[in-house]
Parts: sequence; structure tokens; C-alpha cells
Amino acid sequence: MLKELTLKQKNFCHYYIETGNQALAYKKAGFKATDNTAKVEGCKMMKKPEVQAYIKELMEKKENDMIASQDEVLEFLTMTMRDSSQPIAQRIKAGELLGKRYATFVDKVQQENSGEFEITIIDED
Repeated sequence: MLKELTLKQKNFCHYYIETGNQALAYKKAGFKATDNTAKVEGCKMMKKPEVQAYIKELMEKKENDMIASQDEVLEFLTMTMRDSSQPIAQRIKAGELLGKRYATFVDKVQQENSGEFEITIIDED
């Protein structure tokens, strides 16, 4: 089981994500250190499994917050399509994209074939 992080350690993780710099994150988190010490201690901090896990968790949350889910996209397209204040071209485009998503506009080709076929080989000699 991972140990609970202190407030300074959590701050270090947040600042590391923000800056990408271990030494700077170490100092900004409130640890008192010279530049050389901050480099060494920041490196040590990054090796701790609980710090790695917390950074991973923060990055996943950040990614989820930044990237629209499929449901969000579908809700947006539906709202746009139904919003009569939107220009008709945007409403139509939203409807087309929704139609593609639900395969509403699929070209249907019926093929009547008994399962048999014929191959003709032509010898040009």
C-alpha cells in the first residue's frame, strides 16, 4: 500500500506537471533548497512510487477534463441540430454527422448471387 503524500509532496506533483522541471517543482512546492539540492531532491521525489502514482492520477484527470467524451460530442451535435437560432448549414452538418454516427445514411446494395461464379481464363499465346 502506498503512503499518503504530504501537502508539499502533492504540491511538488502539481508544479512538476505545470513546469516539467523537477528542481523548479521542488522549490515551488515550498521545500527550502539550493539549486543543486533541489535537482537531487526533485529526482529522489520522482522515484517514490506514491509520487509517481499521484502524478499519473493527475495526468489522467487532466486528460479527461480536456478531451470531450463521445457522449459530449453527441450531445453537442444534437443540441446544434435542434437549435433553431443556429444557421441552417450548421444544423444540417450536425445532422449529417449524427447520421454518420448512427449509420443512417448507409448505401445499401443488394446483391443477388447464388454463391456460384464463373472464371474465364484467356490464353493469349
